[in-house]
Amino acid sequence: MNSRLNQLLNIALIGILSLLYSNSFSQCDDPLNFTQQDELDQFFLDNPTCVHLGDVTITNGNGGDEITNLDAFSNVEFIESLTILDYNVNMDVSGLSNLTDLWSLSGFMLKDYSFCANITNIDYLNIEYYGFYDPNFDFYGTVDLEGFDGLQWADHINICIDIEMGAEIDIFPNLTELNTLSFDTPLSSYTQIDYFSGFHALESIELIYFDYFHFNVLEIGNSLETITTLDYNYTGTEDFVSFINVHTISDCNIISAGYNWITLPALQECSSADFQLDGWESFNFPMLHTVSNLSINFGEIYYPQGSYWDPTINIPLLTSCNNFTLDGDHLSSSNVLAPININFNSLATVSNNFKLHSTLLEDLSAFPSLVTIGNDLRIIDNPELSYCSIDVICNKLNAAPNDVTITGNSGYCAEVGDVAIACAIPTISGQVYYDINCNQTFDADDIDIPYPLIMDNASNFIGATSANGNYVIVAPPNGLLTFVPVPQPG
Repeated sequence: MNSRLNQLLNIALIGILSLLYSNSFSQCDDPLNFTQQDELDQFFLDNPTCVHLGDVTITNGNGGDEITNLDAFSNVEFIESLTILDYNVNMDVSGLSNLTDLWSLSGFMLKDYSFCANITNIDYLNIEYYGFYDPNFDFYGTVDLEGFDGLQWADHINICIDIEMGAEIDIFPNLTELNTLSFDTPLSSYTQIDYFSGFHALESIELIYFDYFHFNVLEIGNSLETITTLDYNYTGTEDFVSFINVHTISDCNIISAGYNWITLPALQECSSADFQLDGWESFNFPMLHTVSNLSINFGEIYYPQGSYWDPTINIPLLTSCNNFTLDGDHLSSSNVLAPININFNSLATVSNNFKLHSTLLEDLSAFPSLVTIGNDLRIIDNPELSYCSIDVICNKLNAAPNDVTITGNSGYCAEVGDVAIACAIPTISGQVYYDINCNQTFDADDIDIPYPLIMDNASNFIGATSANGNYVIVAPPNGLLTFVPVPQPG
């Protein structure tokens, strides 16, 4: 009987201990939100065995009592996700110094990251700090990022810091593996970082993303050689951005405004490059020789030619690409005062489509080596382009006139017929109109038909008429052609 009772008592005791352990573990693992010093200290007094924590949020100020220190965390070794919102910018975080594992860290107005000295791997790191005067944050200051000197691996690092003029930053010297690096939009556009350098042990990265982040000089990764995707989206002033040794980028997308020098001095290969200039930039890629698809879009260019800020696109060694586009969709005649200096001296082959649209080119001297255009050739709405009868254009127009669209330019390049005449290619000219009295002669009472498309008897597009119905088109090889005017919708 006593033996049976003892068994039952032992089972009950084990159950109670298990329940106590389970509750203790659950308290450590549950989301924790601290806004007052006394509640933070009391939690660890009540749970001294909590050395591994789940999601932890610490808010200093902004509606809560001031938290002056994090000493109660002195035994904590692991936190799954840590968010620190230090609105008072004076919290002592040294109590976190025993951390060895941290999966996610997000710091807002946190000045000191020295507690991360033992962290070598992290999934997500978000740093937000504003060091300028603002009614909500009455101070100037800088953020110390030297605590990350031991970091070797990270999945995603996001940096959003706005520091007083003259600051210099050099960080993450030993980080060798990183998938995504993003520079996010700062709160202020009035301050800037004179010199930003770092990530010099990094050899490759999946994505680098900039969103309106302002540096005077940015140099990233002396060892960085490969970037899968580079997205640079920025409006700023007098920026010099350099990736010193990067030789390969799969997708390179740069939207730049202000007076920026974007240079990739070692870049040699790029699968897809999409550049948009919305200011007075210089894009310099002196070693780039291979691009599959290249698209350059011009924005607001508003300084006179010959000034210190002459905009330049320099890609002198590019020999071939699949598709090539220069597009000025964003140009406004009221703010465009000068053409852009363009250098494609070695470009010989565009195997698929070649397009010039709404550019400020006056001629095609930027393409002295171009000899082959594989498929569609489009030269449309370039108001200053008065001469385009170079050999590659003439040869294309003569061999495959149905693949050529030239219209809305000026002078000898105004319409496809003007180019054909300049190229000494046989043409057919005439006028499309309603012959009211059926005398097969254009009389005063007849009505011209503006802008119908001209199709041949095989329904191939071969040209279009002008506003008064006149046309000049390339003559077919056999001299026989049936015109079928097709009025355009609207």
